[in-house]
Amino acid sequence: MVHLDARSDNLRLVNGRLYLFDLPNVAVGPPEHDLAEFAQSITVECGPSPEQVVAWYAEHLSPRDRALEAAVASLAGFFAHRF
Repeated sequence: MVHLDARSDNLRLVNGRLYLFDLPNVAVGPPEHDLAEFAQSITVECGPSPEQVVAWYAEHLSPRDRALEAAVASLAGFFAHRF
């Protein structure tokens, strides 16, 4: 399952646990989509680079390169069309 809106403002830290909420768009899909979305969100909020976010993610789970590239292209197309 993917969130399809993985951004920092949809996260809350409560008693040492991290919660992801605001789930109206949940769907079945590749986790790399949420990773790409989240990395972009963190970077535009003056956080670390997308490459660093992906590297931290890769310490625990292995993102598939082609799926991540497709997710980045999809998000770029979304933003290009929208703005």
